[in-house]
Amino acid sequence: MRVADSMRYQSAMRQIADVRTAHADASRRALTGRRLAAPSDDPIAAAELVQVRSRSTQVDGQRSNIARVRGDVELGESMLAQAGELMGRARELLMQGASDQVGAEGRRTLGNQLQAIRDDMLAIANTKGANGYLFAGTQTDTQPFDAAGLFLANDSAHNVDVGTGSPVRVNASGERAFTLSGGRDIFGDLDDAIAALQADDGDAARAQLDNFDAGQQQLLTERGNAGLLMNRLDASDTALERAELLLAQRDEAVGGADAVEAYSDFVQLGQALERAIGVSRQLLSLGSLNQF
Repeated sequence: MRVADSMRYQSAMRQIADVRTAHADASRRALTGRRLAAPSDDPIAAAELVQVRSRSTQVDGQRSNIARVRGDVELGESMLAQAGELMGRARELLMQGASDQVGAEGRRTLGNQLQAIRDDMLAIANTKGANGYLFAGTQTDTQPFDAAGLFLANDSAHNVDVGTGSPVRVNASGERAFTLSGGRDIFGDLDDAIAALQADDGDAARAQLDNFDAGQQQLLTERGNAGLLMNRLDASDTALERAELLLAQRDEAVGGADAVEAYSDFVQLGQALERAIGVSRQLLSLGSLNQF
């Protein structure tokens, strides 16, 4: 082969190799929908993608946290609402028992009904959710109240990262809802009222009315706190969902490939490859290019 022919041969082979590389890249972009195959393709874009994906992972974790605790927060709010209603019903019974028109037998009957309410209140205070006892602080494996109504757990905050800049407490306070820490000992007041009715003591029953009012307000206050927490979780989740969408859009803008453009490049480069091979066949003998 002469020197000129050899140079043309090498030039033709380089052109074919370049077109093949570009064609393969276009094929990859069309198949994967991604512009970058390696950081070296565009170091600046690759660095931004690392940051975008790191933030996406963080947002996904924060949304998972919300999904994991939201059910228990909602259940806690519902239980406290029921507790408030029970306390209101208990006050109605106590008011009836405080009346001078009710005799000893009537007060004993009302006392039995109040005992049933107390049992229901204790069951509410010991409600267990998906992540353990709702009102036990961080001791979620410990039943917070014993049969006597004594608080056995703690009031420590269960803090979770929900994307608000600092961890958020996601557990309602059983201590503030049901014990003197909130103002009234709910079970102590119920026990005193039951004892007064069973003893046919109308004066003692009347003395408990204000305590029941305060107890009901105490339960409703903690329910309100749980409701505010639910609102905060929902607002955070909405903001994180929006961030998730924006991050996905940025990921696509930085590293994504236009599907139509990638397919068009694939077709055009395929045609260019065929033309380059055709030109090479015209320059060289078929024997030199039998690899094609």
